[in-house]
Amino acid sequence: MLWLLSNIDPLWASLVGLAIGVYWLRRNIDPKYVEAQARAKTASDSLRMWAEKHHIEHQIDKLEVDFRRERSKKGHPIFNLGMVTILDDVLKEIMGRMNVEYTPEDLQSMIFRNLPSFFDKTRMKILEENMVVDLNHSIPDFSTEVFGIFRHFLVQVITDCMVDQIINIHSNSRKKLTNRVNELVELMIQHEVFIDTMARDEWLLNGSRNRQEEEEHQVYQTPEGREAVYRRVRKALDQKMKVIFEDLRKILGQMKLAHENGYVVNHYCTQPSKSDNDEIYHPEADPNPELDFDYLKPDYNI
Repeated sequence: MLWLLSNIDPLWASLVGLAIGVYWLRRNIDPKYVEAQARAKTASDSLRMWAEKHHIEHQIDKLEVDFRRERSKKGHPIFNLGMVTILDDVLKEIMGRMNVEYTPEDLQSMIFRNLPSFFDKTRMKILEENMVVDLNHSIPDFSTEVFGIFRHFLVQVITDCMVDQIINIHSNSRKKLTNRVNELVELMIQHEVFIDTMARDEWLLNGSRNRQEEEEHQVYQTPEGREAVYRRVRKALDQKMKVIFEDLRKILGQMKLAHENGYVVNHYCTQPSKSDNDEIYHPEADPNPELDFDYLKPDYNI
């Protein structure tokens, strides 16, 4: 073949080489790559349309998916664990926008005193240890990139809604801002952006890299058992996403009260309670009708 190419016109040699390369790629390209790329493009296109609808499309171009990125050979969790710290980043964003200086210790105190754990220890153990696989191929990790883009927007729109509630300047915009969050959460669930679908498919078929765990717990030993576990965790996660504002009820009330009293917004959030069982602020008992938490509840029956 090399002798033939060296004895013909260079232009024709280039064209023949290109044709051979295209033919080879078409025969050897992994269908999983095509599927993963298509999923990423569909999700990012839907995000772009959502952003255009809400007139925030100017941020999209900074967050394009890098289709050249290669997948690591390390273990991959089925569910992206970046979900666990979304609300932590919301708190950082709120304080940044409202020019509040805080230390890492202040932030940890706010999280510990005011935000419930994303999942209980049992479910977190399942996510971190059991539902993890080793992927031997080098398919680009589109799922992590797409999740990162959606996560960025989710933090921003939750913060928009929170800040609007705290300062109460645009009270007529609450429903619009909350609907924007609910729509984005729905898109994330619809496109499974917090799930590595290739890792999930591998786990459902062959199990995890934690063989000892599978031997000790019979439920993980069959595809049917793993499917049942996946469905339960997925349902719990979908529910958690749909009521994401609920975890912010206490801290939102405290921030609004601090703002009304002339303190920095994190004033009450880092103060120790009178007792271990007492809360500083009880939103459900708030007589102030302006603090309307009903706007923070999506229209879902769970």
